[in-house]
Amino acid sequence: MQFNQNGSQLRGLLKEGFERSTNWAHTATALFVFATDFLKQLIPNGMGWLAGGALALPMFVWLAVYFRKLSRELGWSIIVFCLITASLAIGMLGLQYALGEKGEKDGALVALVPGLKGLQEQLSNIAKDVAGVRKTTERTETKVEGVGKTTERTETKVEGVGKTTERTETKVDAYSAEFRREFKTVLAQVAREKGVEVAPLRAVLDKLGEKGVADENIPKKLNDAADELIKLRTKNDLLKKGPPQIAAIATEAQSLIDKGEFDAARAVLARGWQAWKESGQNSSRYEAQLLAQEAGIDHLQLAYRSAAYKYGEYGEGERGTEELTEAVAAYREALKERTRERVPLGWAMTQMDLGNALGMLGERESGTGTLTEAVAAYREALKEYTRERVPLDWARTQVNLGNALGTLGERESGTGKLTEAVAAYREALKEYTRERDPLEWAGTQMSLGTALETLGERERGTGKLEEAVAAYREALNEQTRERVPLNWARTQVSLGTALARLGERESGTGTLTEAVAAYREALKEYTPQTDPTNYQLTMKNLNQVLTLLKKRSGKKGAVH
Repeated sequence: MQFNQNGSQLRGLLKEGFERSTNWAHTATALFVFATDFLKQLIPNGMGWLAGGALALPMFVWLAVYFRKLSRELGWSIIVFCLITASLAIGMLGLQYALGEKGEKDGALVALVPGLKGLQEQLSNIAKDVAGVRKTTERTETKVEGVGKTTERTETKVEGVGKTTERTETKVDAYSAEFRREFKTVLAQVAREKGVEVAPLRAVLDKLGEKGVADENIPKKLNDAADELIKLRTKNDLLKKGPPQIAAIATEAQSLIDKGEFDAARAVLARGWQAWKESGQNSSRYEAQLLAQEAGIDHLQLAYRSAAYKYGEYGEGERGTEELTEAVAAYREALKERTRERVPLGWAMTQMDLGNALGMLGERESGTGTLTEAVAAYREALKEYTRERVPLDWARTQVNLGNALGTLGERESGTGKLTEAVAAYREALKEYTRERDPLEWAGTQMSLGTALETLGERERGTGKLEEAVAAYREALNEQTRERVPLNWARTQVSLGTALARLGERESGTGTLTEAVAAYREALKEYTPQTDPTNYQLTMKNLNQVLTLLKKRSGKKGAVH
């Protein structure tokens, strides 16, 4: 076939190719270019390669058509597809450049639609995890022949008539054996000095090897593990003095721990926790203690985040600080693995959890050091929990930051931290809207009111107290008596207190009368029968306001 190179024939061939490719080329090309842009973090130069390839390929296709290796219809359809792809790719490159640094780093789509950033990060993290899978440690290759070779074990199970499944497991037994021999003396020494069994320490050693812990750090890690084993044994001894069901669980779990069978021990504790919970016996103390034992085993197996969560759950219900301190330490260990570079959103989540544990711990301790650390952890989390990427996580972190700042502000003189708390709550309310989440919005309004009230008590004038009253009244629009009676009563008390403080600074009796009404509303739920403590506190506040009202109005007689 001879090709005439004049312009009209070329236009005719392009038109023919365009018409033939209309059904698929446009959509496929757009999707191809958009996907390349979206994956810019994984393929930084992908759009340039795509444009270059799309411009180069038509020449080879034309040659294939010329020498009759490819039909004219298919060839010109491919050429049109390439030209459309090249045009779109060049246009997308221009758009990335026009959007500046963000467009060139993340791609035009993510720069224009911020909500896509989170999905892009997740895909990048998955790719990093796949690429970063650790190779088996090669420290013993020069010592033991065959290290790095795998053995395969196939187990066949019968699941019904004539049905079988096969499972292949891979191990590096030579490595484990050599690693244990290398630290055999250390194992024996730690076990002897601490008075613990060798088997659980050996299991910990294997886990340290899997995690790639440096040799020089292993003796200290084994000593720490021995201390944790002693704690577990001490707590199990206490559980053995409890009800027979709890004592049996503790005995079985300790036996498995002494053998180094941590997974089995954890399973026993988990079953025991669930069984005790379902038994209906009125003692949550044992549930919490069994959960703390699970946390200790997680800690031994270097599952720091799981351990921290369980320590925190247990510590939240306890009066002391030991378990919360353990939770803080475990979260900090977890952050060594869940780094910001590797898993930005996972790092932010762990920073948030660390802040929560520090916040609870700080509330139980005197001083401000731990609360200051909580504030720092929340602010770290906000570096990745941005409003654009994860709006609700951002709002929740802002609320937690406000809570920590508010508690810190109550302990410190001045108004700086309280002002920061108010700002954090107001930021949260940008996403925690009444329409999106009415009760979360109301709870944040309540917290805002508390910070404003404390701030108002330290400042002259009535402005902040008036804002606190407004925030409490906003909260009551959703915290109704029918929906959340106890929250409604608590907010009524807070409203009454803010009104009382405001009334003390104002002349007249109007505001004080409103405070009386708020306290009396709260007493509809805080009765001597249902909640004697809050009933007495509310009655005390009410009588103080009534006494002040009587003095201002010049009335005599009993206060009712």
